[in-house]
Amino acid sequence: MQLNRLLLILTALLMPSYAGAQPAQPRAGAALDTRRVEPFGTRASIAEFGDTSTFSTWRAAAVWMNSGAPKTLIIPRGIHHIRRAAEDDPLSSLLVFTNNPTIFFESGAVLAFDDLRAPLLTFSGCTGGGIMGKPVFRFTGDTPRPGRSLLSAFFAVSGIPKGLSFGGGYELWSIILSNSDNMFFSDIDARPESLDQAHIIPFVLNLKPRAATIRASGNKIQNLSIGGYQHGVLFYGQQGLRIDGVKSDYRGGVNYIAPGHVIYSTGENLRAVRSRDVIIRRIEDGSHVLGWPASRKVSLGTLSMKGIENSIVEKVRSLHPAGLITSISDNYHNTFQDLCWISNDREPIVGAAIFIISTAIDNSYRRIYMSASSKNARILSTGTGDSSGSVFDQIYLSGLSAPSYGNSGSFIDLFGSGVRKKDIIIHSVGATKAAEQMQAFSVRSHNIEYSNSMEKDTGAVKFARGATGGLRPSWNNVCSGVF
Repeated sequence: MQLNRLLLILTALLMPSYAGAQPAQPRAGAALDTRRVEPFGTRASIAEFGDTSTFSTWRAAAVWMNSGAPKTLIIPRGIHHIRRAAEDDPLSSLLVFTNNPTIFFESGAVLAFDDLRAPLLTFSGCTGGGIMGKPVFRFTGDTPRPGRSLLSAFFAVSGIPKGLSFGGGYELWSIILSNSDNMFFSDIDARPESLDQAHIIPFVLNLKPRAATIRASGNKIQNLSIGGYQHGVLFYGQQGLRIDGVKSDYRGGVNYIAPGHVIYSTGENLRAVRSRDVIIRRIEDGSHVLGWPASRKVSLGTLSMKGIENSIVEKVRSLHPAGLITSISDNYHNTFQDLCWISNDREPIVGAAIFIISTAIDNSYRRIYMSASSKNARILSTGTGDSSGSVFDQIYLSGLSAPSYGNSGSFIDLFGSGVRKKDIIIHSVGATKAAEQMQAFSVRSHNIEYSNSMEKDTGAVKFARGATGGLRPSWNNVCSGVF
């Protein structure tokens, strides 16, 4: 063991350090430095603690990491299994880290697990650390099913404070659950061994606030590759969160878990911990959906942005048939830019709502391209969702003539005051000329500012019927890929 430890120390000296700084405020288009300042400290390989297919080995490593100064656990090349110690009690086998741990995966290291009724890895109240290297997670079990609630017992044994929102309790079904600050999750590849509805990963990353009224701050996620899951990154109560680079495909879902997304900002109406100063960028969502069309009610749009302010969402490319953004609600002063959604899927979507806004004040929407060959590409408010003070600039929508939805059949249908729009192109397939006015842009409000008007009768909206819809060359760049 002494020789192994000496080799690890020498490796540490030769490895590059992780250094960098988090910007105080998000800035549109800024290149992100998602590295962190955190010493690796003392290192040890998981193999030094025993057989890596035995849970007692992992428990011993967690005890070591939670004592003394922060430490790094090395996961060496090979397949390593985490199996619950007691099959009838998933909480008996929690791995809870509290002391700023770093888990480093060597190239070729795979962590396999067969039970997600409780989190695989829990980071409770840390102020640094994370998972990095070349982490590969493989789920070899079945999708968890509802059973007795484990929430109360989980709070008691994990150190995660009571009072945090956990939805229906199924949020425990996560690979990684954290209520910590300054965590760095880098280059994670996570998916089930079998890509089908029977082996769905409910949640990949689940980020909570520090406490019911205290935001977690400075967390970073970089270069995430995921498939065969229902929720990719679920978060609420975050300050300065950075998500830079997510590649997703083969999403799926089951009906006893809330409908899924690649990125899901939740905590709607929890104003004390509304997420703020967040940057989300470089997101790609593929067209493959497990169980489609039966899963269309549980595998929804690429993004759902609720309870967020002063933040930026940019460089998103989605081919998912359920749409680009399922919900924008409890939003204040955010920027959505360089977003692309293209779908050639012929299975209709219930409601045909692709980009839905509900209570989004002073948001900016720029360079958004949405095109569907067989369904409706729409931006709309639900009910009386308020878009007051928002700006819509360089929007291209192409799809079928829009059906009646709410108070309007328009492609863009908003509610609010002081809404500004310019450079908007609508391309409808099969619309009648008499319907063009209603199907272009409807704002059920007052004090509308029109600029760069293209056609007076449609008010700053170019309504086209034809092969191209007047697509401008510069907008093609939005859909050219984000990585």
